[in-house]
Amino acid sequence: MNQKLKNVLMILLIYIGSIFLALFLAVITGSLYSSFFDLSCTESIFIAMNFDEGCQIEGFIYTYSLVLPLLSFLLLKTKKAWLNYFVGIILFIVLFLFIGYYKGLFIYLLMLILGWLLAQGGLVVYKKLKK
Repeated sequence: MNQKLKNVLMILLIYIGSIFLALFLAVITGSLYSSFFDLSCTESIFIAMNFDEGCQIEGFIYTYSLVLPLLSFLLLKTKKAWLNYFVGIILFIVLFLFIGYYKGLFIYLLMLILGWLLAQGGLVVYKKLKK
């Protein structure tokens, strides 16, 4: 198998894994979001939905923004990981900017930093154990 095909399959695996994990953890993240910021999810960008659906969708977005950089930076080289991450999140950033939901954009960027830090910590531990 050539290297380009391996890279494409790895990137697809990262996106599919991120979406799967975000779907799996969306309810937990949405509940934490509403309790941590002492908000109901009806105050989020998904006002038209009822509480549970709004929390789940918002939880999916924030979990996806945490898991995608985590998997990208663990499994890809740094330059490809940044490109992979920005391609994966551009839709959400445009959505947040378009509707003026800056609190969501701030949380989204915090999740990016947290995911990146977790990935860097995991790589440091991996390199220490490998020696």
